[in-house]
Parts: sequence; structure tokens; C-alpha cells
Amino acid sequence: MLTGVMCKIARRGLGIQQDDFAKSAKIAIRTLVDFEEGRRTPRELTLDSIAHVFADRGVVFTEDAVIIPIPPEQLGPNSD
Repeated sequence: MLTGVMCKIARRGLGIQQDDFAKSAKIAIRTLVDFEEGRRTPRELTLDSIAHVFADRGVVFTEDAVIIPIPPEQLGPNSD
């Protein structure tokens, strides 16, 4: 299950501001802030919207890790 801490780590890892992420997920900024701070657990539909934004960007969640893909332009010249 996606937690607020995992959401915050993934969002920051992608370099996305809270307001931009909330717009992408079509949720209220207050919902995102409260979720990330552990003050609220969003409804299932809202969690699905959040998860969809991450999935579209290639983020993978496991039990104990958040895996964020590195864009090719950040890999450097000897990454093949």
C-alpha cells in the first residue's frame, strides 16, 4: 500500500513540486500535503490517481523501497 512517506519520497525524487503533482493527479493540494504529512489517508480513488501518476513516470514501489528511474540525459556518456 502506498504511504504518505513513500509518496513524498517518490515525488521529490522525480523533482515535482506538490502543486504540480496535485494537478497531475487531479486532487486537491491540501489532500496531497495532508497525506504526505501523515494527517490523512485519502480515499481509494484518490490513492489510485496518485499511483497512476507515479506509474506513468516509471516509479516502482516495493515493501521497503521506492525505485525511481533515472532519465537517460542524467546517466552520462559512459552508461551503455
